Amino acid sequence: MDLTLSNSAIASVDSIKYLGVVIKGGVKMTCNFDHAKLSFYKSFNCLLSKCKSAQSELTSVFLMKTYCLPHLTYAIEAVPLTSSTIKMFDKVIDNAVRKVFNVLDNGVLCDIRLAVGLSSMLLVYYKASCKFLMNFSNNAFTFST
Repeated sequence: MDLTLSNSAIASVDSIKYLGVVIKGGVKMTCNFDHAKLSFYKSFNCLLSKCKSAQSELTSVFLMKTYCLPHLTYAIEAVPLTSSTIKMFDKVIDNAVRKVFNVLDNGVLCDIRLAVGLSSMLLVYYKASCKFLMNFSNNAFTFST
C-alpha cells in the first residue's frame, strides 16, 4: 500500500542521505558508509599519485591523515557504529598504509600504524563519541539570560 499526502504518492526508499550521512531504513538506526569509503579512496589515490615524486612515506601519511581520513570519520561520533563498520574502517586504513609503505605482513603493518600515530578506528570512534557527548552535555544545559 502506497503512502499518499494530498493525493500525491510518497516515495518509499531504503535509505536517505542527510547532511552527508546515509541513513538506512529499518527497525534500528543504521548508516551506510560505502560513500565515505569511496571518498577516502578517491582522495587517497589522487594524493598518492601526487606524492610519488616526493618519495617520502611520512609526508604521504601526514597528508592522508589530514585530507583523506576526515572523509572516513565524518560524523562517526553522532551515529551508532557496528563492529563490522569499525573493522571495515580499519581495513581501509590498512590498505592505504600497505600501499604507501609497500608492506604485506600484518605485524609490520601494526608497527607502522603505531609509529605514525594511526590509532585503531575503535579508539578513534570512542574518543570522538566522548568528545561529542561532553560538548553536547555542556551546551545542553547552558542558559542565556
